[in-house]
Amino acid sequence: MLPCRAAQPRGCHLISGARPRALLIMKPRLRISLSWLLVSAVALASILMTGLFGWLGYSVASRWMREETAARLDLLVNELEWNVEIPLWNFDDEQFARVIETALQGNDIRAVVFQEPNGMAETFIRRLGGGMLRQPGIVAPPEFASIEKVVEVRHEGRFLGKLRVWVSDETLAGQLRRLRVTTIAAVGLICVSLVVLLYWMIWKWVLRPIQYLEHYSRVASEGCARPALPARESFVTEIGSLGDSITRTLDLLDARFAEVQVSEAKYRLLAEHVGDLIWTVDRAGVLAYISPSCRALLDFAPEELRGRTFASLLTPASATIFERMLEEAWSMARVRGGVAKGEYEMVSRAGTTVWTEVVLEGLNGGGTEQRQLVGASRDITERKRYETELRAAEEKYRGIFEHSPLGLVQCTREGRLLAINPAGARILGYESSEEPVAGAPSLLDLVNLSADDRQRLEAQLESAGYVENFECEIRRRDGTLRWISVAVSSLAVDGEAPGSYQASIEDITRRKNAEDTQAKMEQQLRRTQKLEAIGTLAGGIAHDFNNILGIILGYAHFVRERVEDRPEVVADLDCMQKATDRGRNLVRQILTFCRRTAQERKPGDVRIVVKEAVGFLRSTVPASIQIVTELPEGLPQVAMDSTQIYQVVLNLCTNSVHAMRGGSGKLTVTLEAVYLDQDAVRTLPGLVPGSHIKLRVADTGHGMDEQTQKRIFEPFFTTKAPGEGTGLGLSVVHGIVRDHRGAVSVYSRPGEGTAFNVFLPTARDAAAEAPEAAPAIARGHGERILYVDDEPLLADYVHRGLTQLGYQVATCTHAPQAFEQVVGAEQTYDLIITDYAMPKLTGLDLALRLRAHGIETPIVMVSGYFGDLQPDALKAAGIAEMVYKPVPQAQLAQLVERHLQRRVVIS
Repeated sequence: MLPCRAAQPRGCHLISGARPRALLIMKPRLRISLSWLLVSAVALASILMTGLFGWLGYSVASRWMREETAARLDLLVNELEWNVEIPLWNFDDEQFARVIETALQGNDIRAVVFQEPNGMAETFIRRLGGGMLRQPGIVAPPEFASIEKVVEVRHEGRFLGKLRVWVSDETLAGQLRRLRVTTIAAVGLICVSLVVLLYWMIWKWVLRPIQYLEHYSRVASEGCARPALPARESFVTEIGSLGDSITRTLDLLDARFAEVQVSEAKYRLLAEHVGDLIWTVDRAGVLAYISPSCRALLDFAPEELRGRTFASLLTPASATIFERMLEEAWSMARVRGGVAKGEYEMVSRAGTTVWTEVVLEGLNGGGTEQRQLVGASRDITERKRYETELRAAEEKYRGIFEHSPLGLVQCTREGRLLAINPAGARILGYESSEEPVAGAPSLLDLVNLSADDRQRLEAQLESAGYVENFECEIRRRDGTLRWISVAVSSLAVDGEAPGSYQASIEDITRRKNAEDTQAKMEQQLRRTQKLEAIGTLAGGIAHDFNNILGIILGYAHFVRERVEDRPEVVADLDCMQKATDRGRNLVRQILTFCRRTAQERKPGDVRIVVKEAVGFLRSTVPASIQIVTELPEGLPQVAMDSTQIYQVVLNLCTNSVHAMRGGSGKLTVTLEAVYLDQDAVRTLPGLVPGSHIKLRVADTGHGMDEQTQKRIFEPFFTTKAPGEGTGLGLSVVHGIVRDHRGAVSVYSRPGEGTAFNVFLPTARDAAAEAPEAAPAIARGHGERILYVDDEPLLADYVHRGLTQLGYQVATCTHAPQAFEQVVGAEQTYDLIITDYAMPKLTGLDLALRLRAHGIETPIVMVSGYFGDLQPDALKAAGIAEMVYKPVPQAQLAQLVERHLQRRVVIS
């Protein structure tokens, strides 16, 4: 045998082309497994094949024997039946017995039973020693008779009886036994011969060449010089090809081995000088090799670390994890290969920790079994620090993202949704932030913008690259509408095109609602301020106009008294009186619009007032207009001036009828009790939360546009043709309702009609008071009266009128003069009547000065407009009553008489 590689010095390798040092002496050595397998297979195949053919031959021969025996027995029975036919027909019993006995003397028939047609039977049995035994009846056949044949005996078609014949099968059984023995012997001989022949062929052409190739490969694997293979023609084709393949493989392995040696030297050089730490461990985790990089990384020399476990260089926590990784790496190397990775803290000589990333892989030690693991450790301390900082920053901004009250969204450049925080999901109507992301819709589809808003947003984003404070209305997932403010910015890296967008969504629905409410309130405030400004102007005009009307009314009364006997003059004076009344009513409407506060309101049933006003209106409404009322009984009472509420109903109904003029329509007047909360009264200035009576007047007329609705409560504003209205109807309604601490709203659309809603607070004291009866007019008895007014003609009218009634009247046209006259008078006055609006000193200031000097005379103040006089100021000045101008003669007489009587009672 040649010396093997194990006997050679380390590093010595054989060249694949080296010639053998000695002749190869082949000594056949059966490989038990292959030889036994082949021999067993050949023997089994031979036995099965010859056994199969033997069984087939035996089956055919035995079948032929049985058929031949059956045919022979049928012939014997038929012959017996033919021989007994004549004796039976002739009733020759002796001849019949001789025939039966002759048949029983043969080797085959053992017993015969003859059964007559009448059922009687007789049995003939062959004796073992010879002769025949005849017995009446049917006797059981002997044991050695195993085959039974039954045949009917007939003569010329007449049934003579039935024969039962028992035949022995001993002859057939002997023939079959001989056949089996012959078949088994032949099969065994053929099987042995076939096994020997086939094994010889397999040994020569398969086993022996395979043994040679096995010896050839084993010698080569042991590192010895390979012997020369015989010529390929010495083997069968397949084995010759296998030998050639083995030779080429070994040649290739030798070349690869040389390359591996070169590669090993190269990679060793790399491992010695690379920055990463390279090392190998055995199954126990002991370091077999470690690169010099350990000096820079851990401040250890390689010689100090060889022989130590790698886990001893780690912190305890990392060492525990590394042990599990080591087991995993060995399992991967043993089963499927692969690389195990992990991050561990190593401890340097100084005790500081160094974070390293470890890669561990199986290292084949020259055989199929993994003997070592090779690992690489890279310093990732800086990376871990950056990761820690990045993780902290990520957690920080994740917390901001998750808990921000603003909706935050991230999406791709194409608009596909990447992430959305819970606030954004809630704004859009989702219960969780996972729902919109799971569907991954477009961001613009998610917020469900209108077509115009979407086009504006896309255009702004395309042109500027960002969007700020984009306010729009969206439809949420549940169908509700919300106002949102959107800001979009791009996320670009190093000046590149933006890869994604981030957006913030703020729910501004409350703000928009507040802005809308504020806008409405500001609009209402502007309207109120405008009405108050116009009212102030109108109040000043009304004051002067009332003075003029009072003068005209008073002097007309004087003229009428002197020309009562002239009807034509009286008629003219009546016309003047009517014109004056119309002017007085117009001034009263203006004063109502100016929020007079001196009128007294009493609790009453507003249903009665509305019913009277609608009843009065029915006679003037065209038949084409249907009036529908819903006036339930039992409504709470309202503190009201019934005359003014009557005017409100009449004005609203008149406007509705005018809106339906020229066609058919329906006027609806309803009353109901409602409760208004804080939210309801927010858009109705002047109301406070609580119980209210709601008066609704609706029509099906032509309606109003938004611009018209803004101006309908302005004085003198009208949409009627000239001569059809003054424009004061709705302004008076507004003034009366506001004076009753109520509010009025309107809803109208062109072509859909108009509805006015009047809200009046219910009275706290529901007990209605009965109106007082007007006292009778009486004449005076020389009582002293002082009348103060800056209008001389009006002062002259009062002086003349009261003088005619029997009073002593003094007049003054200046308030300071009146003050001096009262204070310096020798006799006190019984009553002082003063105008309110006068230059230098108002009537209220005059009264305050008089009270300050101890003057207790009753003071009555008259005026065409009192403005916003407060009850406390009137009480402090001792004002007994306030009366609006103009004051007719009869009303003036009643006023004087009432206060003079009150003074007498007090005194």
